Amino acid sequence: MYKKISIISIVVLSSIVLSGCRIPYIDDVKEQKDAIEKLQIEVKDLQTKLGLVQEDVKTVAETKKVEAVKVIDGTAAESKKVEEPVSTSFIKITSPENDVTLTTQPVVFLGTISSDTTKVSVESEFIKNGKTVKDSYTLKNFKEGDPNFSYKASQTFGNLGIGKNTFRFTAVFKDGKTQTFEIVVNYSTK
Repeated sequence: MYKKISIISIVVLSSIVLSGCRIPYIDDVKEQKDAIEKLQIEVKDLQTKLGLVQEDVKTVAETKKVEAVKVIDGTAAESKKVEEPVSTSFIKITSPENDVTLTTQPVVFLGTISSDTTKVSVESEFIKNGKTVKDSYTLKNFKEGDPNFSYKASQTFGNLGIGKNTFRFTAVFKDGKTQTFEIVVNYSTK
């Protein structure tokens, strides 16, 4: 396509340059001038179209995506599948330590979470009089984007019992996925 446009442009330009020569079958000088002006306009139109086509080709070439190549032991593999990035979403309890024995209450849990966390909830579980007691709570003071959170457990709140207590902290992220961090706290009155 480019060759055709280029050849036509060259032919038309040659005719214009040689405008001193007579265009066959046109006897009148005014008709010759009009024909030359018409050819000049056609050449400009063709040059404009050629420029636009070249810009389109350049844009397509720049935006074409390159397929990822998986490298195994320094050698490119045949696989064209792009692996998904590892999630950076997280929840972690920083205090108290797991499986610690505490004698004071309330027990204050401190945690850190990724900035994409939208909600944090806690489930507690312990045995009282031979029966499993469970409690669920969504942190009301937590605001989306907070990097830290805290949670209190005590016998008064009904989420802490004597002996082994299991706490499951669950973060909900913007993409709808969740992650849970489990910690055990042993409570003793002695």
